[in-house]
Formats: sequence, structure tokens, C-alpha cells
Amino acid sequence: MSTNFDNQLENIFSEDIEIPKSIIDKKEMAFTEIRSMSKKNKVSKKRKIISAVAAMFIIGSTFIATDAFATIGGKTISAIKTLFFKDEGVQKAIDNGLVQNLGNVNTVKDKGIEIGVTDITYDSSKLALSLNIKFDDRGLLNNLQEIEFDMNLKDNNGRYLIKSSTENLNEEQLKSLKQLKADFDSNKVINKETGEIKYNLVVNSMEPISGIDDVTLDIKAVRLLASINDKLQENIFSEAESKLEEYEVFNYKQRNLRLYNLIEGKWQTSITLDEKLKDGKEVLYVPEGVNGDIIRVTKAELLPTCMYVTLEFDSDFKGEDRKKIINKIDQATLVDDNGNVHNSTLKGHFTGDDNAHLLKVKSFEITSFDYDGNFKVILNDFNGENKEITLIKKNK
Repeated sequence: MSTNFDNQLENIFSEDIEIPKSIIDKKEMAFTEIRSMSKKNKVSKKRKIISAVAAMFIIGSTFIATDAFATIGGKTISAIKTLFFKDEGVQKAIDNGLVQNLGNVNTVKDKGIEIGVTDITYDSSKLALSLNIKFDDRGLLNNLQEIEFDMNLKDNNGRYLIKSSTENLNEEQLKSLKQLKADFDSNKVINKETGEIKYNLVVNSMEPISGIDDVTLDIKAVRLLASINDKLQENIFSEAESKLEEYEVFNYKQRNLRLYNLIEGKWQTSITLDEKLKDGKEVLYVPEGVNGDIIRVTKAELLPTCMYVTLEFDSDFKGEDRKKIINKIDQATLVDDNGNVHNSTLKGHFTGDDNAHLLKVKSFEITSFDYDGNFKVILNDFNGENKEITLIKKNK
């Protein structure tokens, strides 16, 4: 693989991606159509696939390569981190050795497809996996534009970090699944010539997923998708799409994709985490002195992959007032003692507490590997007054 190819590949995965308005509009159309479909058709088809968690949103990027695996096929995640992980926090953790290299010990083969977890990294907010997928029949990838999986990812505490179906879950598991505010991002490199795909997955949780000793990845089906403009025979698409729910077919078309093969099988592997991944590395912060009048900072947590700041306001605020508060929270900035401003990621979630308060958790692009001092949250309160709220380390 040429040096030029290396540079192109790294540029693809390091550049910022802005979600076009057309995609956002299509998302809204999709939700409208799904709601319409659910009213018309209350009876489930033979496959009942739901979103992985209660608030799941999947972002993926794909790069199709002809000779990528000639060089990167045998490398560990630490050697290819800048090529595969869009998440800067995960990259920073890997930079600092917070990664477990698994080699080929977690490889499973079924239906002519070999799937192995080669690397894993973890803190109490994120869990990242790197998978290597190899097809005996390389021709299956000739029309491949995107690959997806029906999969579950479960930890030793019975929590589902990713869940493709809620069937056979007890009440406690359903409750846990609904409460877990998580999503996952993925990116992949496809090599059609060798029949290999490098697939990388980052689970982002906006609430602690601490206490993980091991995880089980259970893949039940592999979905192969072509461009909607591909000149495959219609009966090929029709046969594969007959296994999907109506809204799934619609959503794929909104993304300019068609399903041409759904391969069901059993690819299951369990991974026991190294002690270095399980050691507590969280740094807790609390506000000191001045706080907001309406919007208040309650706590913060600095982690190996990001920083979370929790803000609250009273649930009495409704309508436009609530929108105004949310907008002001979204505009809040984080500054360290050196005067460096740290950007917020676009990840966050709302929840409530027992005291009629609404909480919003914001994520910032700074890690415990970057800095260990105090912070200030710069916030324009509901009444227009600017506030500087100091965050200091909490004594353990």
C-alpha cells in the first residue's frame, strides 16, 4: 500500500463531517413515515428488529479500499488508531496504552463468514471494539456499499449496551435497556479483493457503564447493502427485503441503500477485560462558589475519553422558556485554568431526578490524559446574566 494511500485514508477518518440538511430532512421524513406505518400495521412481521437502545442513533462512515489489508491486515488497533476511530477521546486513550490487543483468539466462523474481535478499549463512558470480518465468497462484496449487523452487546452485569431485539428480556433487563442513554458510531474499511472488512464500533453512554469485567458480542445476522443506483436485478433486492420490516426498507431507501443479502448465523464471542481497562480513572468535580440562578451546574466527571458536565433546571419551565434554557445550555463552554476552551461534542441527554429537576448531561472533548486541574463553565443564564462556575476536584 502506497504512502499516498495511507495519507488519503487517514485524511478521510480525521476530517470533520457536517451532517447535511438534506440528511436531517430525510430523517424527519423517515420518522413521519414510521409513525404512519405503525398506525396502519400493528401486527409484527416475522423479523422484529428495533433500535439497539432506547435513544439509539447510528453514525457510520465507509471507505472502500482495494489494497488496504495488504498493509493493515495484521496490525493492532494501536498502530492504526488514526485511520479507524473518529472518536478523539478513544484515540487519546489508545495513544496512552488504554487498549487490549486480542489477536485472533476471539474469532468465530459461520456461514462462510469469519468474525473476530481484535482489540477493545473501555472506560465508564465508552467501549470501543475493532472487528475483522472475512468472507469465503469474496463475490458477496462486489456490490457492497454498507454493512450492518443484527447484534447484541451485553456485559457481565446483564446490561445490554447494544440490543437488536427486545424479545426474551425480563422486566429488569427491559428497564435497564430503556434507561441506558447510549448510541454507537461505526466506521469501516472494505477490501473487495481480499473479501475482508475492518469494522470499528464505539458505544457512547451518557451515564456510567462502570463495573464491566467482560462483554459478550452476539451477532445474529449480517446485512449487505448496495447503492440504490446499483443495477442488480430487482428480484435480488425483493428476496432480501422480504425479511425486513416495512419501515426498515423505507429507511434504507432514504439513505440511498438497498438490502441485497441478509445472512443469518451465529457469531458469538466473550471477552474478559484486562485489569488496566477496569481500573478506576474517573476524576469527579463539584461546583464551588457562584452558580447559575436558573441553570445550575451540579457535577462533572473527567474520564480517559471525555468529560461530562451535568446541569439542571426546574421542570416548571415549559414551551419556549424551556427551549431557551436548552439553547443556553448547549452554548455553555468549558475553560481550564490555562485559559484553553474545550469544545462540546454534540452528544448529550436529558433525564429527571426525584426533586422535579430536569438534568442535561453535556460531553466535552477533553480527557484525563490531557489535564488534571480545575475548570470553569461559562454560562449565560436564563435571565441573560453571564456566569463563571468553578469546578474543583472532589475529595474521594
